[in-house]
Amino acid sequence: MSKSAQSHSRNAGSGGRVLSSRGWSKARAVSVPILASTVMTCSIGALLPPVPGLVLFTLGLVVAIALLVDRVEPIVVRLVYGGALLTAEDHRALGPALAVLSSHGLGPPRVRFWVRHGSATDGVITVGRRSVLVSRGLISAISSGEVGVESAAMLLAQAAGLVRGGATRGDLFIRFWALPWLCLTSGMVRAARGFGVLPLVRMTWKARWLLTVVAAAQAMAESHVALAGLVVGIGGISYLWPRWVRAWQTECQVLGDEAAAAVRASAPRGLVTDHLTLPE
Repeated sequence: MSKSAQSHSRNAGSGGRVLSSRGWSKARAVSVPILASTVMTCSIGALLPPVPGLVLFTLGLVVAIALLVDRVEPIVVRLVYGGALLTAEDHRALGPALAVLSSHGLGPPRVRFWVRHGSATDGVITVGRRSVLVSRGLISAISSGEVGVESAAMLLAQAAGLVRGGATRGDLFIRFWALPWLCLTSGMVRAARGFGVLPLVRMTWKARWLLTVVAAAQAMAESHVALAGLVVGIGGISYLWPRWVRAWQTECQVLGDEAAAAVRASAPRGLVTDHLTLPE
C-alpha cells in the first residue's frame, strides 16, 4: 500500500474522532460570544413590547437558521463580502494553482473560489462551509508573475484546507448570532479609548481575579451561595476562554499548514519557494 493510501486509511479510521475533537474545540472557542449574545438578545427582547420583541427575535432566529443552509452561502458571499464569480481572466490566472489544489481534493467543486476587491496583501479569506475569497490584487500578482504558481497554490491550500476540514462550518451563523457581543465589546473599547481610560480598563481586566474573590466573598457573607458560585464561574471562564480561543486558532493554523504541506510535498523539488512573500 502506498504512503498516500495509508494516510487516507488512517484519516478515514480516525475521522469521527478528529471531527468530534475539532468540533468541541471550536464550540469552546465561540461559547462565550454565543452565550453572551443570546442573553443580551433575550434581555433586549424582554424590554420591548410583546409583538415587536417577538417579531425581532423570530426574524433573527429565521436568519440565523437560514445561514446554516448551503444554498444561502453564495448570496451572503455576494451581498456581505462583495464576492463575485471568477471571470475567464481570473480562471486563466488561477487555473494552474486550482489544478494543483484539485489533485488534493482542495479545489472545485468541493471548495468554491470567489474574487473580491482588495490588494495582494489582503490575500485569501474563508466564508462559510465552502467558499474561499481571493483578493483581486492577489490574482493580479499571480497573473503578472509576482507570485508564482506553487506559492499561490500553497496560499490557497491553507484556506481551502480549513474549508475542507470543516473548520469554517457554521461560521456564518456564529458571526451573525455573535453580533451583539461584537457590538458590546467594540463599543466598550471605543468608549474606553475615547475617555482615555483604556490603560485602566486593561489593568482592571488583568486584576479580575481579585475582583472575583471580593465579589464572591461579599455574596457568601450575605448567604447568597448561588450568586457566589455564579461569580466564581464567570471569573473562571474569563481565564479559560482566552485559552480556548488560542487553542482553536492553533488547530486552524495546523489544519491549513497540513494542506499547504501536502501541496508542497507533491511539487517537483526546487519549484516551491521556502517563503511566500506577497507584493506590497
